[in-house]
Amino acid sequence: MASQNGCPLEMHRIPIEACDEMFDRECSGDKVMPFYRARYDGDTGQSPNRPREQVRRNQGVRNPFSRPLAYDFLLFATLAISSRQLNRMTSWIDGSFVYSTQEAWVNTMRSFRNGSLKWMAGNSRLPPYNQDRVPLFNVPSPHVLRRLSPERMFVLGDPRTNQNPAFLALGILFYRWHNVLARRIQRRHPGWTDEDVFQAARRVNIATLQVSAGIKLAMVNISTIIVIITVLLS
Repeated sequence: MASQNGCPLEMHRIPIEACDEMFDRECSGDKVMPFYRARYDGDTGQSPNRPREQVRRNQGVRNPFSRPLAYDFLLFATLAISSRQLNRMTSWIDGSFVYSTQEAWVNTMRSFRNGSLKWMAGNSRLPPYNQDRVPLFNVPSPHVLRRLSPERMFVLGDPRTNQNPAFLALGILFYRWHNVLARRIQRRHPGWTDEDVFQAARRVNIATLQVSAGIKLAMVNISTIIVIITVLLS
């Protein structure tokens, strides 16, 4: 299922093999798995030459004399319309999957003591559960076909974090790293306020993420260059 459904709603039914142990335990043979198309830019997707886009673009004003209207109509009527998801999050490497892009959201994660983020009750290694019911995406596995309690999920900056184990692990890693940085900054600057320590730890944490992303990109580029050189020398 998509994280956020498109509007208007588009649902596809994926046939399930009879006697599937999860979807069709009664062996009825008529079970389907619902699949909802993700949200997209409503100004795109009218033709194969103008597929659905992630980001809204300035298309300008169409010249009515540039081509016959019948041509546009035929393109619009075709069924071969491709699509891509709409990117509604920040495009910067700013740690928004940890800190969110909304002040009210990050405030639910802050302890407001020594610049730290909250811990789960009884566990100082994990973020807290969503007791405040932050609007996280709460789409369970398709075979469940119902909403589950949002309080079972961890609170992190991105509403989709709990949907992907790898994304969740990365979020928890940088969440914990923030508190390590906050403790170090607090020891070095004991006179700083909670806000000063929090913002300093946040900046260093985001810088760590940016450096890590830069190193990974450099490694990918170096690997690509090595492959190209190997091919040319072979």
